Amino acid sequence: MPGRRVAANRTLERSIPQRKQIGAPARAHGAVDVPLNRRFAHPKSMAAGCPAGSRPRRATRRIGPPRRWGRTMPAKGNPSATILIVDDDPSVRDVLLHAFAVHGYQATAVSTSMDCLRLLDAGTVFDLLIIDVVMPEGTPHGFCLGRMARYRKPSQRLLYMSGALDVIPEDELKAAEAPVLAKPVRIAELLDTVQRVLATV
Repeated sequence: MPGRRVAANRTLERSIPQRKQIGAPARAHGAVDVPLNRRFAHPKSMAAGCPAGSRPRRATRRIGPPRRWGRTMPAKGNPSATILIVDDDPSVRDVLLHAFAVHGYQATAVSTSMDCLRLLDAGTVFDLLIIDVVMPEGTPHGFCLGRMARYRKPSQRLLYMSGALDVIPEDELKAAEAPVLAKPVRIAELLDTVQRVLATV
């Protein structure tokens, strides 16, 4: 129920700021050592007809390994592994989608916790959920989403990211039962953590 989800968030929402820093990715390619703490400004074409402070919802995208000269590039990761990225920052989603595609993963990205739950309730299975802890106000935060995902599938692998680890209560970090990476995180560190999490049973 939405009311229960909002109530479950109140404790964490008092401790975690709802807004994150604004900026842009450091490198164009994003495959190696790209900090994920920056954000692009929205194109003017997206602003028309949108209320102040809001942005249009980005549709779910699925990207496989990129092609070059008509041939699929060799996969560096596990080509059979499926990853769902849940992050409200479009620049973070774009960088991660590109990095995972280059390294052979099948990655999908959504912008909200509710989009993630809709996919899971529809029967879509992911080997790993990469979840941003701080979500837009009024939606389940990342730790709450992880618990709901594991309620549906107890063996679900999780990986969290956050730029506000210093204000997250210690008991929440311990209860996460999954790695929590601090933003900005470099792609090399993220890929290494992803491989370790996917290797767990």
